[in-house]
Parts: sequence; structure tokens; C-alpha cells
Amino acid sequence: MLSSGARHRKTVRATLLEHLGSGKPLTAEGYRLLLATYENVKPDKQLAPVLDDLVGIIEGPRGRALLKQSSGLGVLSRLARQLVQVQRWESAMRMHELYFAYQKSLPIDLTRSLFLVANRIGPEALARALVIHERVLKRRPAMDDITPIKIAATRARKTLAAAGLKAPGPPSVGNKLGALIAAIQASGGARGKDGQRFAKPKPLPAAALKKLTLPGGKALSPSIAQWLAFDASWLPLFSKGTAWNSVTLAEFLGAYAVSLGRSAALGVDYAKAHVDGTQPKTPVVVLPPLGKQDQLLVIDRVGKDGEVPVYARRGETIFLKHRSFGEYLVGYLRSST
Repeated sequence: MLSSGARHRKTVRATLLEHLGSGKPLTAEGYRLLLATYENVKPDKQLAPVLDDLVGIIEGPRGRALLKQSSGLGVLSRLARQLVQVQRWESAMRMHELYFAYQKSLPIDLTRSLFLVANRIGPEALARALVIHERVLKRRPAMDDITPIKIAATRARKTLAAAGLKAPGPPSVGNKLGALIAAIQASGGARGKDGQRFAKPKPLPAAALKKLTLPGGKALSPSIAQWLAFDASWLPLFSKGTAWNSVTLAEFLGAYAVSLGRSAALGVDYAKAHVDGTQPKTPVVVLPPLGKQDQLLVIDRVGKDGEVPVYARRGETIFLKHRSFGEYLVGYLRSST
């Protein structure tokens, strides 16, 4: 005699096969049945046959019509996650890839599970996962700032290297900034993390860009030059024309001291105490904040790649936040869509 749980699974499976296999649109009732499947059947081996049936339907001739419906990708996302829980690794990998094929992107949770699944399968699957990840980054550059995903991608590359396989390289600062600019152009505008909205970029004329240097006379970093060729008006980089809106590090920290009711002269002490190796007179350019942290270009810290780092201020402490202006922009700006 069947237990109540077994009877429920058998009923759900039969109803799903009848409803989804009929080719009818996925109605609210059909979606409710799918939710019932996931909510009332524990994610163990007994659930696997129901999930296998769903995989067969989605990969079959009627699956395309199902996925084109408004709730279709939600079904696919749920199915991919449940396949992971019952350790149907190959099917889970195909569902992740199918989601990407329809959406041209992956949400954060599916990106993380993509690497988990690929790692269970082997190096070839990891290579496929990295290709998808690099394509996602072109549309959503900020995804690379999410630590668990960055760690998963790095481990995947190391695994491929140990197996003697070639992995797609991580996107350079220029590629990520270029992808951001392309997304902004496609959407017609941008918005900052602080809520500001931007439209109609005004590039710096080529002749002016060619002559421009950083405060103090250092050469423009590649990402600053790349951005100014696209827009020179959205961020408060210049006070007038191409005159940089810069102050010294001591002046910046002195203003913070004044905001606390202290003496501006403390800016020199703060600079010496909290920014190792940087002189109080070093020029800095203050950028729009990220959250409650001030952001500033510190001009004397130019890397081997010519990039100028962005530091953050929390209290009277200054610390490295982004290794380049481009990385800062990718974190601050989003396309309007």
C-alpha cells in the first residue's frame, strides 16, 4: 500500500505529465501544481523522477513554447535549483545553459550554482561555465565584484590550468568599462548607486583629451582616458574646462575634521597617520560616494598598468577600495535599464 507521500508524488507526476505534456499554455493552475511539486515533495531521490519528467518536457519539442511564457523562466530557475539538490548534475548543467540561452544572463544564485554543478561534472563543464560567466560579465560587469562568484571563477580557472585546459581570461579593466559604456549607450542613460541619473554624455574633445594630464602632471590612466572619451560631464572631475576639481589629501581630511568641530590642521596628522607612504600634499580627486564611504583618486599611487587607484574614507581612515578608476565606475554606475 502506498504511503500518503508516495501517493502525492504519483498524483503530482501524473498531473504534471498530463498538463505540461498537452502543450497547453502554462496557466496559473499549472504553475500552482509546479509550486506544489517543490513545496510538498522533499528534495531527495524520490523527487528525481518528477524532475526528470520536467526536464524531458522542457527539452522536448513543446519546451520552447513553455519557456517563452512569462513564468517559463521562473519554472526553469526552480527546476535547475532542485536538480542541484537531488544531484542530477548533468541535467542541472543543461538547465543553467538553457536559462542563459533564453535570458542572455544569469541571476546571482544561478551563477553560483552553475560553478558548483560544473565542478561536480569536471573540467570540460567548468570551461563551459567560464564561457557563460564571461558573457554574463559583458552585460553585468558588476557581477565580478561579488566575492563568492569571483572566488568560484578563480578556482575554476585554476582547476582547468591543472588539467592542462585553457580557460577564458578574466575581463580586463578596459573590457569591463567598455561593456558598461556599451550598456549605457544601448539603454540611453545611466544611474549611480547614490540615485543620480545621467543622460546625454558629453565626451571630451579628442584634442583636449590628448593634452590632458592628471593633477601634478602624471599621464592619464587608461580607464580615465577611456571614460573621458565617452563622457566628461556626469562626474565632478573638473572645476572649469579641463581644470581638475582636486584638493590635497590634507585639505580633504582637514574638511572632515572641520565637520566634526575640530581644526582643519588635523588633516595633515590624519594623512600621515592613516595613509601609509602618501604625502599630505598629494593631490586627490573626490568622486561620488559608494554607500557611506567617500571615494577619491589618490594621484601618487600609479600602478604598473598606468591605473590610478581609488581609496575610500571611513572616519579618519583611508584605505584602498578599487585598483583603478574603471573598477570604481563599474561599481558606481549602471545602465538605465
